[in-house]
Amino acid sequence: MSKVITADELSEIVKSLLQGGRGEDDTAVDEYLKFVTEVAEAVCEYCGGEVGQATMEDIDDHQSVAMVAVRRSHKDHDDDLSVWADYDPEGEL
Repeated sequence: MSKVITADELSEIVKSLLQGGRGEDDTAVDEYLKFVTEVAEAVCEYCGGEVGQATMEDIDDHQSVAMVAVRRSHKDHDDDLSVWADYDPEGEL
């Protein structure tokens, strides 16, 4: 038997993993960054863009956050990239 979940339930799972899924050791951080990259690649495949490197960036002495670079792909049309428009207003695609 299998479970059937809604898109909203799936988004809750992904959000939970993105917000708290990393551990403290290097292997856990690497796996977390791999997951972040794969999620970004899925969005790019559907909405346009191309994923660069994901890294952990310190935002203060006690907290770091995953950052992933997204850039324009040679096959993108301007309309394809609108999903990224509201994020990092100083950045360019």
